[in-house]
Amino acid sequence: MSTLLKNGTIIGGRNIAPYKANILIEGNEIKEIGELTDADVVLDCANLLIAPGFIDIHSHYDFSYLIDKYAMASVMQGITTEVVGNCGLGLAPMNSIVAAYYSQYVSFVIGDIEYQPFERIADFMDYIETNGCSLNLAFLIPQGNIRAAIMKLDDRYPNSSEIVKMQELVTQGMEDGAFGLSTGLIYPPGSITTTQELVELCQIVKKYNGIYTSHIRDEGKGVISAIAEAIQIGKSSGVPVQISHIKVTGAFPGSHPKQVMRLIETTRADGIDITADVYPYTAGNAVLSALLQPWVFEGGRKQFLQNLSDPEKRQKIIKEFKEFIWTIADIPWFLRIIPKYIWFRLLPKILSKKVIISSIPKHTEFVGKTLWEALDTLYPDRPMMERFLDFLLEEEGQVMISMFLMKKANVIDFMRAPFAMFSTDNIASKEGNPHPRVYGTFPRILKCRLLPVEELIYKMTYLPAKRLGLTDRGTLEAGKKADIVVFDPEKIADTATHQNAKQFPIGIEYVFVNGVLTVEKGKHTNQLNGQIIRKMN
Repeated sequence: MSTLLKNGTIIGGRNIAPYKANILIEGNEIKEIGELTDADVVLDCANLLIAPGFIDIHSHYDFSYLIDKYAMASVMQGITTEVVGNCGLGLAPMNSIVAAYYSQYVSFVIGDIEYQPFERIADFMDYIETNGCSLNLAFLIPQGNIRAAIMKLDDRYPNSSEIVKMQELVTQGMEDGAFGLSTGLIYPPGSITTTQELVELCQIVKKYNGIYTSHIRDEGKGVISAIAEAIQIGKSSGVPVQISHIKVTGAFPGSHPKQVMRLIETTRADGIDITADVYPYTAGNAVLSALLQPWVFEGGRKQFLQNLSDPEKRQKIIKEFKEFIWTIADIPWFLRIIPKYIWFRLLPKILSKKVIISSIPKHTEFVGKTLWEALDTLYPDRPMMERFLDFLLEEEGQVMISMFLMKKANVIDFMRAPFAMFSTDNIASKEGNPHPRVYGTFPRILKCRLLPVEELIYKMTYLPAKRLGLTDRGTLEAGKKADIVVFDPEKIADTATHQNAKQFPIGIEYVFVNGVLTVEKGKHTNQLNGQIIRKMN
């Protein structure tokens, strides 16, 4: 069957001026672009923009696939390709040791997500191809799984045999068609992995012309050294570097954002291949308990709750947490004349007012409310830090939050940076309220118009395709895969909020995935025409 997109304005993805033409789709490809009139189906796209399907370079949709193979939140905003296995986390490769690690610890980082283990990435790919998916998926190898499979959560440098075994798993993943290696260095086992260890794994990735993506070690006070580490890994191994969801957090970020920009720009000028992705929100998303130190979770949920209940351990948790919030607050030097004990009285209240509860199992009346509102209502007579731990104990650690720890001006600067592309950092559980970026990222960017529309589309399509080495997607050209989004530039907008995130955007008229109409007039057609995109080695 052939489909003609007629009378629309084409934004081809290469950051050139829009132009008028018609697009003929046959099978899964763009057959021709020009003055065309005939097809089995003709769609009038007058006053609409036609662009390549959006490529989400940083997603955790692999955790959501098992509960939503239609990828509703993604496809309905124009995404046709997701890159998964990010932040060192993923469902594959996963042996029994890794499965135990996920059960014991990972739920405290990403929340309660339905999952099943796949021994290797190829097994997960085969499962998806058998069951179908509404969009395309490209995989990264999660370093957390690799290390846990060989070393569990041992906090030490691997011996030569363990290095070889981890390299063998990376080789297996690249042979399966993965595009590179991802890390999450802010939580175990990434946080206990040395730079040299990552270099040795990336040397395998280099052999397959893959990339290294990193949720860096510190996105606050230590962000400069954290990015410098990623650069060093790229230099030493020869792999291109992608900084995941680039940001600078903290109540007083100071000059750090400008220093980050200069560091990346200087590095690129020196010939090092480094790029980044960014989402258009000033709030990040996490499980509230992830703000505690890793030892609190050792032994699983039962031990976690016992630690929160034990008076001695509780005081240790409070002491460590005070130091943590002191770090993320990043108080400027001229305010440090105020004694620390006074700051420790002020900071928990200040920061709790910057946190919105996204999902919670018991006190659901506080979804969309600030953490301060919940703590002040439930435990009015308790000291602030005690309130915090009482809340976690009562909710068994399952409190998802959005934290407003970024400055709008800094987010905008990163979005405009020539080295940055866009991502959703999508992760959504079956229940509860996710971060609005899951439903609204790409329409929100197009609505804001921080750059000319052709440049925004370039950052959504060709730039990530180039980063992955994809030659058959990311632009509207004859012979390319027919991943296409058609939208109304005057109407497009996100509707998801922190109070009610599960709302689809408006203004997306049509989405084609490999030539099949998957969104029509703002409605999902329940087609499952996505493909697994394997890196060609």
